[in-house]
Amino acid sequence: MQVLPSGDQLGRYRIDRVLDAGPDVVTYAADDPRLRRTVVLSVVGSGATGTADRTAELRAAATRLSGLSSPYVAQVHDHEVEGERVYVVSQYVPGGDLATWLTRHGPLPRHHALRIAEQVAAGLADAHRHGVTHDDLGPRHVLVRDPGTDRAHAWVADFPLLDADRGSVDGDLRGVGRVLLAALTGAGP
Repeated sequence: MQVLPSGDQLGRYRIDRVLDAGPDVVTYAADDPRLRRTVVLSVVGSGATGTADRTAELRAAATRLSGLSSPYVAQVHDHEVEGERVYVVSQYVPGGDLATWLTRHGPLPRHHALRIAEQVAAGLADAHRHGVTHDDLGPRHVLVRDPGTDRAHAWVADFPLLDADRGSVDGDLRGVGRVLLAALTGAGP
């Protein structure tokens, strides 16, 4: 999938930098000039969308996620189709993801690791009540602010848009275990 350079526009959003690039989705930090804030822009390439039915499925999943309100789930603000691209706009957390933080700083003290895991579990419980599962949860899908402090806060992010109905609560429980293990040891299972 083509990566957009810094300064390019997608809809009203101006690309600042790449946060993550996978085979089907590229995630950017972007500027929303209307609301004057930084957002996360997840762009799904045409190879993943393929058909009108697939694009409709992506839009339906993004709409479902935008209705999910939880203090522990990254909020979806917008979604749009532009040309062959589908993109989803969501909450930006300046602290980044837990995996990156752990790589830079090492494991968290036990009480801080438990606090992060508790917040992740609460976010997933809210998602489950809304009919949404993650099923691919790990430290890179947990955004964190001030980890290792009493102000620590975690948000579950990157819920799948493709095949979103195939996840399981059991998979999410295993994901909470992966997050807790990584937070305690600084490494995944």
